[in-house]
Amino acid sequence: GGLTIGSPSHMLFLGLAPRRPVAPRSGSPHMASDELSELLLLPSSSTQLVLPGERRRLLFREPDEMEMLSHSVTNNDGKFGQMISTESQAETVAEQRAGSEERMRMRMSFAAAGLPQQVEPWVALLQVMEVRRINHDDALAIEVKGVGRAALESVPARVCRPDGVLRAAASFVGDELLSSEPNSSALSQFLDLAEHMERVEEELDACRALEGQLLLEPESCARFDVPLREQVQTGRTALLQRGLDEAPAVMLMEQLQPVWHTSCDIEAEAQLQSWAACACLGGEARLAAFRLRSTPARAALAHRELRRLRAYLETEQRLERELRR
Repeated sequence: GGLTIGSPSHMLFLGLAPRRPVAPRSGSPHMASDELSELLLLPSSSTQLVLPGERRRLLFREPDEMEMLSHSVTNNDGKFGQMISTESQAETVAEQRAGSEERMRMRMSFAAAGLPQQVEPWVALLQVMEVRRINHDDALAIEVKGVGRAALESVPARVCRPDGVLRAAASFVGDELLSSEPNSSALSQFLDLAEHMERVEEELDACRALEGQLLLEPESCARFDVPLREQVQTGRTALLQRGLDEAPAVMLMEQLQPVWHTSCDIEAEAQLQSWAACACLGGEARLAAFRLRSTPARAALAHRELRRLRAYLETEQRLERELRR
């Protein structure tokens, strides 16, 4: 069932109790600087965007892709950037206001360097989890997970040769923090997040039921087959994984403190839930979520988008009923 806002578990969708902040571990590769002096970049379209907590399989066969893989594993704990092209994406007024200066600065710099201008100033930060060689080909199947976002601090440049891999300096981008102090502002934000997450679950369940009743597959790139709680747990498992030879981390803070800029584990869990709420959405909504730095606002976006998709599916259902008469 849904969450009761007045219950002891009202602060988070999964009923988590607040935990003490985790101090960074000295010497840990996961708790390094907030900046990446050299992040290698994989150009991608916005439809291929990987959000934090999601897993994807990529196919690498080109020399620059192999070079990027080798460098990332050796120097950046397996992390590289997914540089997002947004040529056909419209932006809302809020999104334009939030990132217009960054976008304009980056586009001007890209134009001066002879690179495509319709590129997001933030890149999705991916981390390699597993590499498999494909027997019948020279290609490699790369299992990656989304671990966060990074802002490009320099114009991407080709490494060594004109067709070489792109690289740039970058810094981690986190959400604006939900303070863990018991003041009214922070409590209000947590309550807003919990309420939106409850509504997201309701709308997602309704969309999944409606989609299952339709005879024809609807023209929507959204997916409703995974329940929200399962999506949250899948994301948590992926983010806690450290590598095939290491035991998983116990708390998200151990993995994500510098990447997400969280001050305690409860904030990391809150961000995870808001990302999970957007995992089922279509391309434009996912990109809008990627641009947001407010955890409650991201959950609210998912709620609005799912409500719109539910109305669309209900219309499709009525049309099918009319056609069957």
